[in-house]
Amino acid sequence: MRWRLVAEKDFHDSRRSRSLYVGGVLFALLGLAIGYAYGSNLTPASTGAQLVSILLAGFVYITPLLGLTFAQGDIVTKRADGELKVLLGLPFSRGDFLLGTFVGRLAVVLTLTLTPFVLSHLVAALFLAPFDLPYTVLSLLTLSVLAVIFVGLATAFSAAFSGRALTVTAAFGVFLLFFLRIWRFIPVVALYLANGFSFPTTTPTWARVFVEFGPLVSLRNLVVALDPKLGFGFGFVGTTVPPNPPWYQQPAVAAVVLGLWATVPLGLAYVRFRNADL
Repeated sequence: MRWRLVAEKDFHDSRRSRSLYVGGVLFALLGLAIGYAYGSNLTPASTGAQLVSILLAGFVYITPLLGLTFAQGDIVTKRADGELKVLLGLPFSRGDFLLGTFVGRLAVVLTLTLTPFVLSHLVAALFLAPFDLPYTVLSLLTLSVLAVIFVGLATAFSAAFSGRALTVTAAFGVFLLFFLRIWRFIPVVALYLANGFSFPTTTPTWARVFVEFGPLVSLRNLVVALDPKLGFGFGFVGTTVPPNPPWYQQPAVAAVVLGLWATVPLGLAYVRFRNADL
């Protein structure tokens, strides 16, 4: 369990560098502002789900961005300044270091994500606002899955690449790929080229599968099966799933795809990191 020591050190490193404190203060203020705005504008029709939906819609964007920002430079920076050689000289394997770094960065991102949820609900409670506990828990679980995937991707970049510029570029590229919806245009471009620079009259199944297997769409497919209200946070990829979805939109398939997104990048990065000449 040496990876736990690495995770604890990584979390405390963010505290010592003040990044956790600065981020915590900013998100605390955001939570207080949202809670006050919501609580001071209550109506008889207000429900606890409304406050959660506001937070969810914002943090579906913010949590992945936090994960990419906080994790993309962690290992590669230690590698560049020689700290990694010192740490690996201790009784830590490279696997311990990679896993511990991932867990430490994940703890930082989840802390920053949880802070505005807690504070906004505390402020709203002062106005006697209603509270929807099941929806709140499901929303936090949804954001936790996003954090795992995007912290994992950024940690994988940091372990696999030897230069900081490469990790920054990769992290920025991932954000553009999924949040500017470039992912969904990849099969469109492929079909356009394969069809002689013209668009086909029908869309093949593989193109639909490709789009649905992106992490955000897969997460949407999973969470709306648990609570349809959770789809509100995924407006940029679609908030609903058909009543009788095809196999590639089934929740069980989505769960498998999310598991692959959470593990395969880290696994590939570990192979490269294990064999790297540091």
